[in-house]
Amino acid sequence: MESPNSLLNKVMTLQASIKRKIQQKKTSRTTDNSALFLKTHLIENKTKRIQSFLKSKLLIDRYKLINRIDYYNYISNKIKNITDNECLEENGDSSGGYNVRKIINLERPIGSVGYNGSIYITSIKNTLGTFPIATKLMEDNENNRNEVSLMNHITKNIILNRHSKHFLIMYKSCICNIDTFPKERKLFAINEIANGDLNVLIDDPKIIKNKRLIFNLLYQCFISVATFHNSINKVHQDIHAGNFLWQKNNEKGYYHYKVDEADYYLESCGYNIMLYDLSFAKDIRSKKSIFKILADYTEIMPAFLKNEYEDETTNIAPPDDDVIAQFYSIIDILMVEYKDLLLKYNPQASSSPKTKTKIYQKIYFNYVIQNIMIPYAPQNMFLTSKPKNVINDIPFIISI
Repeated sequence: MESPNSLLNKVMTLQASIKRKIQQKKTSRTTDNSALFLKTHLIENKTKRIQSFLKSKLLIDRYKLINRIDYYNYISNKIKNITDNECLEENGDSSGGYNVRKIINLERPIGSVGYNGSIYITSIKNTLGTFPIATKLMEDNENNRNEVSLMNHITKNIILNRHSKHFLIMYKSCICNIDTFPKERKLFAINEIANGDLNVLIDDPKIIKNKRLIFNLLYQCFISVATFHNSINKVHQDIHAGNFLWQKNNEKGYYHYKVDEADYYLESCGYNIMLYDLSFAKDIRSKKSIFKILADYTEIMPAFLKNEYEDETTNIAPPDDDVIAQFYSIIDILMVEYKDLLLKYNPQASSSPKTKTKIYQKIYFNYVIQNIMIPYAPQNMFLTSKPKNVINDIPFIISI
């Protein structure tokens, strides 16, 4: 077991990091996911004869979970003959795009090339309507394979089973098996496109000044992280506002979440938050993972406080004073539990290795629920008893 001094040093280091990030004018980003934003790249549909079903699915209620799943099945059928070891072919025109057997068409690059890949707006042959799809080109290395493997697992086991709506869907991934193929595009993954990242929302004065909405976004971040911890048994290790993407949401009512046998209900808002960029994720294995679990929750807090120190030359408003005070209190609450968590864990509680690897994140998220999400929620936003209008008939599973 770590010594008290070692634990204290870790907490102090994390506190210093959080303070430094809050005082920066913008939360630092390790990746640029702006190319995944639909609002920048949505192409107006020129086909007037669209089936009413597709028009509804793709335009009006595109981001309802059931419609996202329907669209996954629709696209999967269109690319069912694409194997897992396909190689990209150049289109041979001025667009700089690529294709896979003329079925998947990477139209053109969008955004800047990042350290972990480049993004191409993508269309699929013989599909109708707009195409909210992007293809990410990457080197074939351990981190990128890790991300693709996790997104594939989450898509097939979490999203398609309607257990969560807080991750992007991946339609397909391929690794070219030609040794001499250019390394920067040897691995590619075809994904949904989001509308933006959390930075876009926090920099909007109408959102940052809306206490009910800003707490809803924070709670969705916590739920996304908790689902990743508890259902995937992984820590993310690269938490910042750029790695929380969002899609527009038109549903009204409450979403039902299950944590073990407990039921919770979060009021819907205009945005669905999704955790992204899983390339640095690692298994939760031992007591050493406890600090990483803590960091995945606390590292998002600077994003919500980053505008507190903006100067007068900007038009970006900070949250209201009472919200700022509550956010700082939440940071303190998150820190306190870390210092106590090792003492609470009894290694004799179970002889099951699987149970041992699950207990840290369960204890911590239950602590977050009881000490932050319930007491700090605006009135009737986060409930422990069933409301009248529950949106999802299958509960979203955070922890089992």
